[in-house]
Amino acid sequence: VFYLTPFLGFGFGLLLQHVIELGWTRMQHSSKLQASVLFRLFPSSTHYHYQTFQYLGLFTVSVALLSVTAWGYIPKPTFPAPVFRGLQDLKTKTPEDAVIYTWWDMGLALLEQAERAVIHDGGTQARPKTYLIARSLIGSEQSTLKDTMGFLAHRNDMEILSLAKQNQLFTTINSGKHKVRHPSYVLLTNDMILSFPTFYSIGSWDLSNQQYRVSDYTSLKCNHLENLVLNCQKLTFDLKDGWLNNKIPLKRVVQSLRGKQIVSKEFHPRGLTLQFMMSDERVFQEIYLLEEEVWQSNFNQMFLLGNYDQNIFEETMHSYPWIRLFRLK
Repeated sequence: VFYLTPFLGFGFGLLLQHVIELGWTRMQHSSKLQASVLFRLFPSSTHYHYQTFQYLGLFTVSVALLSVTAWGYIPKPTFPAPVFRGLQDLKTKTPEDAVIYTWWDMGLALLEQAERAVIHDGGTQARPKTYLIARSLIGSEQSTLKDTMGFLAHRNDMEILSLAKQNQLFTTINSGKHKVRHPSYVLLTNDMILSFPTFYSIGSWDLSNQQYRVSDYTSLKCNHLENLVLNCQKLTFDLKDGWLNNKIPLKRVVQSLRGKQIVSKEFHPRGLTLQFMMSDERVFQEIYLLEEEVWQSNFNQMFLLGNYDQNIFEETMHSYPWIRLFRLK
C-alpha cells in the first residue's frame, strides 16, 4: 500500500487546491474581507493576494496535520541486531558456494551481508518456489524438507507449474531423485515466528480444493502459577490433568531450555500444546499455545525445540534465541 502514497498525495493536493480556490472566490465577493489585512499586503496585485492566501492555507493545514504525520518517527530495523550479526557471521560459517534455504524476507540481506546465494528474495517471492518453501517449513517431515531443497536445486518455475498441472509435483519432489548441487543450509531466525502465519497460509494451499488454512503462534501473558494451575489473563491451564478452562483438552505440555526440548508431558490423544520457552531453568521467556500442525511443523521442531534429524542435518550455528543454521548432509 505504501506504493500508493504519491497518488494519495496528488489527490489530497488537488482537494486542498479546490478548497483554497473556493475560499478565494468567496473572499473576493465579500466586501468586508476586501478591507482585511490580507488584501492590504499587496494592494496593487490580485496575483500576490491569491499567492499569499495559498501560502497561508498550506501553512494552516500543515500545522494542523503535524501531529499525525511521520515527523520524528524512527522505524524499527527490519532485523534485530543479533539476527543481522548472524547473517554477517555466515561468511565464516559457510563456504563461498553455499546456498541458503530460508524465507524470502532475508534474501536480499543475505546476498548483501553474507554474500551467499539464496533460493528466493524480495524480488522473486511471488513465484511457485515460494509455495514449496513455505510447504516444507510447515510440514512435519524433515525428509520432505530435504527433498524440496534438492528439487529446487534442479527445477525452475515453469517446470514446477507444469508438474502441478499434471498432478505430479509432490510425487516428483518426494521421489528423492534430486540432489543438491552445492553445500546447502537451512537458516531459521526468531523473526520468522512473526512471519509464520504468512508462510503457513501459503504452504497449506491445497492445489485440488483451492483452499488454505490459517494458524499461528499464540503468545500468552501468564502471571500466576500455583498448585500446577497456570493463570494467563482469562485463560486457566490445569497442568496436572491437562485442561484449558476445565473444558478444552491439552494434548501435551512441552518445555524448551535455550532452544532444546527437555520436558514433554502427554495428556490427551487430541488437543492443544502448551509450549514453554525458557532462557534458563527459572525464567520463562515465551509461552505459546499451539495447534497440533504448528507444533509438528519443521520450523517449530528445528528452531524452537532443537529436534532435527541428525541423519539429514547437522547444526552449524545456534545463537539462542535468534538464529539457527543447519547444514544438509
